Amino acid sequence: MASSIQGNLTSLLQMQAQRVGNKPAIYEPQIKGQGVMTHGHISFQDLEQRSAQLAAELSRQGLTRGDRMLVMVPMSIDLYIILIALFRIGGVAVFIDPWVGRKRLSQFAHQVQPFGMFGIPKAQVMRWIPGLLPRLKLNVVVGSKLLAPLSKSLDQIRKSGTQQADILAVAPEDPALITFTTGSTGTPKGVVRTHGFLVAQHEVLTQHLGLMAEDIDLPLLPVFVLNNLANGISSVLPAMDTREVSKSDPAQLLQQIQSLKVTTTVGSPVIYERLAAYCEKSGDQLGQLRTLHTGGAPVSRELILELQGLMPAGEAHIVYGSTEAEPISSIAAHELDQEDTSTSLGECVGYPDPATQVLIIKASPEPLTTLEPLAQGEVGEIVVTGDHVNKDYYENPEAVRKTKIKLDQGEIWHRTGDVGRLGPEGRLYLLGRVDQVIELDGKQIYPLEVEPLINTIEGVQRSAFFQSVDGKIYLACTCTVDVTPALVAEIRSRLRGISETDVDVLQVKEIPMDPRHNSKIDYLKLEQDLTELTLKRFDLS
Repeated sequence: MASSIQGNLTSLLQMQAQRVGNKPAIYEPQIKGQGVMTHGHISFQDLEQRSAQLAAELSRQGLTRGDRMLVMVPMSIDLYIILIALFRIGGVAVFIDPWVGRKRLSQFAHQVQPFGMFGIPKAQVMRWIPGLLPRLKLNVVVGSKLLAPLSKSLDQIRKSGTQQADILAVAPEDPALITFTTGSTGTPKGVVRTHGFLVAQHEVLTQHLGLMAEDIDLPLLPVFVLNNLANGISSVLPAMDTREVSKSDPAQLLQQIQSLKVTTTVGSPVIYERLAAYCEKSGDQLGQLRTLHTGGAPVSRELILELQGLMPAGEAHIVYGSTEAEPISSIAAHELDQEDTSTSLGECVGYPDPATQVLIIKASPEPLTTLEPLAQGEVGEIVVTGDHVNKDYYENPEAVRKTKIKLDQGEIWHRTGDVGRLGPEGRLYLLGRVDQVIELDGKQIYPLEVEPLINTIEGVQRSAFFQSVDGKIYLACTCTVDVTPALVAEIRSRLRGISETDVDVLQVKEIPMDPRHNSKIDYLKLEQDLTELTLKRFDLS
């Protein structure tokens, strides 16, 4: 397909800079002595100018279309100057999750053979570990000048000249971002976001999130800032370390919402869980919020309704999606409140987005080349397609073969790895992951058919339903109260509504969660650490 300037996401950002000029594009929190928080900001016009200057200097340093740069920089104004500069000249930003170990980080880096790296000092130090990273032609330190004798600082390289680079014409299939997933084995799976993908995702997200020009958004995930910039909407970067979301300070987030008059926010549920708990104790409300969207991990009915109760003038939503396809579906709190909970169809995640085609197919470990949709109500793997659905992984044909269904007419469907069903009204229900199936009484049961029923019991904080490698079936629970006979009886009653097979019910100290969102249960680690985590075994006889 022909290249065009309009195909480059940067052209949308340039258009907004020309339209809104000095309007704040990004607010960045600055924590001073005794925890006092203020905010610096950059305008759309200045963001355009600084990124264009950086792009020109990167070109002078030899970076050309298709060259890859490792980006190990937290959410900040500097991060978006870097990203827009790279996009502007056809460069590719490569993100690696900060919690991966050195071995995987090295594997990722060697696979992409980057031209160079943008990194905070801690990331730059890794270059001194022999063999960890491939040889880099350009190293740019972000946020400090301490390593300036050994690497260029971002300010130095940006201010090297006043020239501004023109926007390079790109094809829709040209890569812009590569994000590596956190798998522990096999060839690294780098999700490729092309310019065409980012533009399509921007258009879908704008409609799906119901954004308005006057909104001020608090995006808790980095990619949503790009969408805001393309819409001329101000973004407030969260006062938290996005690498450790479970340690976010809800008081600071609430201060940002109130002081900067935030109207919309999107992020992972663990952050809003902490925010809701804080508001319940403090008596505060989220009265300014018009919309709140949360997803990326299972979101409980109780949490979304609690958040809705804090938003008298707004609406809370659950969003279902993944790195490869965002969004897939969503449901508003008031719609979820009307759901029949007497039977468990699974975790309701609402109606598929109009831009996303969703089908349920028979779950299979084998690669597929055809689609055979199941009937409404039947349980199987969720597959999706659309312009905003990822089509490829970086130099990993095996991952493409296993997770993509390429039809003869050229259409590509993504296998989410999630199991679910479409209900009678067309709503989508999640049941778990394909590899989390539990054989019980001759039936296949998934965690999200059980856990939501247990989690609504008063005194149960969280539950995990899983089958160990030796075939034993467990229900692990964390509790907020002392275990009483009444609590045990209620657990027994709800389990018997699912199966007559014995389930080993345990009270545990904690249930391990994923490092990225801290919202998905890490069943493998739970099984590995079960003996150490167990406090007591419930007698359900």
